[in-house]
Amino acid sequence: MFMFYVTKPLDIVAEYYTKSGRPLPYTIRFATGAEPDLRVPSSGDAFDTGPRRIRLKPAVDGRVDASRIYFAMSPEFFQSLISFSRRTGESSGVKLLKGPAFDRVLGHPEMPPRLGHYRMLPRPFVPLDAQLARFSGRRRIRLGIINSCGRRFGDMMLAICTIRELHRHLSERFESVEIRLFHHRADVEIDTIFLRSGVVESIQMLPASIRDLARCDGYFDWSAAGLAAGAHWVDSRLVSVGIEPDSVPRERKRFWLPPAPQPPRELVRQVESVKALGRPLLLFHPKSFAKARSFPVGADARFLSELLSRTDLFDGLVVAVVPIDYEHPRFIDWSHLSRTFDDFAYIVSQMDLFISVDTSMYHVADAYGVPGVVIFSTIAPQHRIAYYPSIEGVSLREGEDSRPSVHDDRAALELDADALWGRLDIDDVFAKLERVGGRRIGATLSS
Repeated sequence: MFMFYVTKPLDIVAEYYTKSGRPLPYTIRFATGAEPDLRVPSSGDAFDTGPRRIRLKPAVDGRVDASRIYFAMSPEFFQSLISFSRRTGESSGVKLLKGPAFDRVLGHPEMPPRLGHYRMLPRPFVPLDAQLARFSGRRRIRLGIINSCGRRFGDMMLAICTIRELHRHLSERFESVEIRLFHHRADVEIDTIFLRSGVVESIQMLPASIRDLARCDGYFDWSAAGLAAGAHWVDSRLVSVGIEPDSVPRERKRFWLPPAPQPPRELVRQVESVKALGRPLLLFHPKSFAKARSFPVGADARFLSELLSRTDLFDGLVVAVVPIDYEHPRFIDWSHLSRTFDDFAYIVSQMDLFISVDTSMYHVADAYGVPGVVIFSTIAPQHRIAYYPSIEGVSLREGEDSRPSVHDDRAALELDADALWGRLDIDDVFAKLERVGGRRIGATLSS
């Protein structure tokens, strides 16, 4: 978490990024003039899907109070501020609080306690129950989460899994539990699904004033918690909220999606018409937001060509929801039908099998019980899929790195991508696919 104040008024506007393939991601821009068509949200405003402005106000008579100290957590936010200053030729007026000034704000009597466990701080693990002792006798509790898992769908599912377990834990002690997320707005779908989950009461866009955080009884700062190398990411996030991972059954460490609205009729019609053919459907998903995790250009088509030529391994239909420059009678491109995350999730739920790179797709597949194989290029498979009973992993770096996991995608980019993905053995992929899904599709996979 960063804290700062401004020396002159500054507006931060989140608006639809209309050039995106999906109209739902947001982009952040900065403004110094009034724009009356964009309303200014009041403190405590619930999430909505319209453009939003946060108006940062400078100190009055040189005095900075809690309503004019702001917090944020994304380095990209401050990089955007720098770009804004360069483009306009003027300072943004943002002043970071550092060292003693930062500590004074955190230690102020009106600030709520920071809960959870932070592996980067040299402190012993304290279970959540012990941390909640200070609220003994309370019937209601409102907790904030400075949420670093609000930008990508896989991270969103990790957060919902963790918050659901946290909510369950809190509900055993309190009659009323309210959890508010504070995060940088990235995608309206992500926020909608958070609110649909039933365990998140409200979402506030960052930056926000420290006074808004102080309205909570306590808070967790996931921007400072990090994920421990060598641990499953669900276990690592549970530790960050003070819950012993071994106290949570494996089944509850699997991701879950709240019920979604009915999919579009055209999508349902096309899916049902293909399923009526009676052939198994395999979803091939070769792309991630991270280049290091994606098939190199052209390698996806080559893999598809080999996959579809091996009728001894699979004689069903292959579906893709991302564009692939490839044509084959048994290949179906449904990228035009996957317009939203809910569309995407519905398509995944209708599959019999999948092959995917390391991206959110396989978390959705496990949520719907669809078996498959994930190809990992930057991290050890056990740190993502250990709790997924019907998913196997293939590591392209097996035996190359003595550490149990590699969390940095940038390090993987330094590798020769073609050489790395050239290690992929389709027979290994299908041997594992048969192990997890052979019974589901019967004779279409041969041993």
